[in-house]
Amino acid sequence: MRNILYASASDLGPALSLKDLIGPTRVARFRPGQHPLGAGFRALKKRLIGLSNLTTKEFGELGNLDFVARTLLSRERDWRDKAAQLSNDLARADECLAIIFELQVIRFALEGKVSEAVWQRYKEGATDIICSTPDMRVECKLVRAADVHRDTIFDAISKARHQHRRQKSLPLVVAVGFERNLSREASSYLQEECRGRGNWFKQRGDVSAALVLLPTEPAPTVVEELSLPRVAFMDGTMLEIINHAAVLPLPVGFASSSRGRS
Repeated sequence: MRNILYASASDLGPALSLKDLIGPTRVARFRPGQHPLGAGFRALKKRLIGLSNLTTKEFGELGNLDFVARTLLSRERDWRDKAAQLSNDLARADECLAIIFELQVIRFALEGKVSEAVWQRYKEGATDIICSTPDMRVECKLVRAADVHRDTIFDAISKARHQHRRQKSLPLVVAVGFERNLSREASSYLQEECRGRGNWFKQRGDVSAALVLLPTEPAPTVVEELSLPRVAFMDGTMLEIINHAAVLPLPVGFASSSRGRS
C-alpha cells in the first residue's frame, strides 16, 4: 500500500504548540540536516516573518513538521505525564527520528484497523504500542544503516522478537522502518525479498506479523487544491506480512490490504 502526504500547513497552531513543548531555546539550535525537524522549524520561522514566500522544498519541510505536530498532539493522553521526558527526546536527533517513526506506524498502519492504539514509549519494559480489537503488541525498529541488504529487515525483526521473547500473552507485530529515504530500486528489492521469506516466518511462530514502511523521496510535484499549493513531503510503501503459522495469529482479514503473506 502506497502512502503519500501533501503539505497544506495553513494552520500553524500545531507546529507552534510543538515548538512550545520542545522549548524555543532548544528549537533555535536545530539545524537542517542535523535534526529531523530543523528544516521544518526554519521554514516555520520564515513563514511567520512573511517577508518572502517559501520555496517548494521549504513548504514540504513545513508540511512534515505539521504532520509530526498534529500526530503527536493527537496522542497527548499517552504522554501527558511524561511531557518533560518527551521534550528531551524530541530535542535529540536520534530519539526524535525514532519517535517520528512510531507516530507513522500509528497513523499509517494501525489507525482504522484497531479500536484503540496506545503509545507506550515511556512504559518501562513494554512494547512501543499496544492495541485492542484486535489485541496485539507492536514493537518498532528503525533501521539506521545507510546500506541495505537482503537480511536488513529480518535482522530488525529478530532483534525485536528476542527483546520480547518472554512476553507471550498477545500477538507480537514488528514494525520496521528506515531512517533515510530509499531509492525506488532498493524499495522494490526489499519488497520482493519480503515476499519470498514465507519459510523464514513459518520458523518464527512468535512473530504474528510484520509491518514494513519503505520511504522514498517524494516527487517535487505541486498540485492545487482549493486554490492552495500542496507539495508532497512524504512518500513510500507499507508492506504488511501476516504470519499464518504464528502461535498467536491475528484475526483472519485483519490486513485485507496486505500484499504479503507467509
